Amino acid sequence: MFSSPRSRLELLFLVVVICLALAVLGGLIWANALYLRHASPAREFLGPWLGMRLFLREGVSPYSEAAAQQIQVWYYGRLARQGEDPLRVTTPFFFLLLYFPFALLSDYALAFNLWLTLNEAALVVLAFFYLRLPGWRLRRGFVPLFCLIVIFWPHTLLALLNGGTAIPAILAGMGALLVLKEGGKDELAGVLAVLALWQAAMTAPLVIFLCLWALAHRRWGVIWGGMMTFTILVLLAFFLIPDWFWPWLRNLLAEYRYEAGWRPLDFLTGWFPGPARRMAWLLTVVLSLLLAMEWWLARRQDVRYLLWTASLTLAVTPLLGMCTSLAGQMALLFPLVLTAFLAGRRWARARRRWLPYLLLTLPFLLLWGWGARLGMLGDWQAWQTLLFWFLPLWGLLGLYWLRWYAFRLPPTWLEEEL
Repeated sequence: MFSSPRSRLELLFLVVVICLALAVLGGLIWANALYLRHASPAREFLGPWLGMRLFLREGVSPYSEAAAQQIQVWYYGRLARQGEDPLRVTTPFFFLLLYFPFALLSDYALAFNLWLTLNEAALVVLAFFYLRLPGWRLRRGFVPLFCLIVIFWPHTLLALLNGGTAIPAILAGMGALLVLKEGGKDELAGVLAVLALWQAAMTAPLVIFLCLWALAHRRWGVIWGGMMTFTILVLLAFFLIPDWFWPWLRNLLAEYRYEAGWRPLDFLTGWFPGPARRMAWLLTVVLSLLLAMEWWLARRQDVRYLLWTASLTLAVTPLLGMCTSLAGQMALLFPLVLTAFLAGRRWARARRRWLPYLLLTLPFLLLWGWGARLGMLGDWQAWQTLLFWFLPLWGLLGLYWLRWYAFRLPPTWLEEEL
């Protein structure tokens, strides 16, 4: 069958790739197991996993007081004290069902190892999506480096180690955007948009914009696919636990009172204690109006405007006043990639082909360089401040800096094929 030298070479290449993939997978599982021997439980995975397991094995509602107490004892070794995270399950039950395969495993370390491994594999796919969306063909030698940048980005490491849903949710959101851009499978885009709401605090504005853009372009398959997926998940959730909604809402309010997450107000209060709240409201109003204006302008434009406005939506989301996690800001790697791509297209004829690669690596080096310096000083609050503000401001400035060139001055990517 593989008689020609070329066919034998292709078969050998395929075998080598499969062996390398299996070796990398085995290495990841081994490395994760070593890490888990010394790490404390990942709170964002522990709650949903144990809550779902209690429901499957004992019929206990994941949102009950009994479930919350068992999660607290597992994490703290005792019940939570005043001022500590109550660790109540805040994932809606229709998304909690996605933890079903992991809840079948009684060993937490094994379940979290599997979760970590799948998330690490998803990061490689996500890196591919970040490049595929603008149609960027990196030089082959830079592709492995780009994957390492995505994996070892500070926000990405936070997403991995805290066991949250940022990686699968953002992967689903980028997948929905990619399907919308390429067309032909609108129902799949709707399904992915619903799954992206698994990390709603970070992805909800993006999903709303994608739905509005799909409606304006009469891409009804996106809406129907999303509605069918959401309806099936909700009906299944109410079938299994008819009264889950109100206990879940109480848990959500309890976590909100604990103020789990980050808002601009948290930082403005430290800088400007007097007018901090008014400044936060002003920032929310201004950015909301800006976002609404850009959505209106992009509603009937083509997919190139769709990508730019989706990037802006992601960059603005952490600054809108909602509680978001630092891990969720790994979604802002897409605005970073898009600005680097646009800069490369804009100055391609000026023999500045090094510029996009610089715009990808420089933020990575700056974050880790400043982080190392602040870590040596023990100033972790400044490190958190840097992580919160860096990507949104970089994305906003970069997108509007290149918007002028992209939308006004030829030659640009808008006059050329993407």
